Amino acid sequence: MSGAVVEIFTPADIHRYVDGELNFNDRQALLELLEEDPDRMAELMAYERQNVLLVRKFGPKRA
Repeated sequence: MSGAVVEIFTPADIHRYVDGELNFNDRQALLELLEEDPDRMAELMAYERQNVLLVRKFGPKRA
């Protein structure tokens, strides 16, 4: 992402959010959009739960 707030997010952006790869402005914009879309918010929450389980099983992501 360029740092500009975007109005349309892709599934890849949701993964970048969960992985902590979006900048602050894009994170905030994505959350605002997802507040209006319960299905996609549930998708984000499922990915976050999945990440927690993966870290528990395999440890933190290495660079």
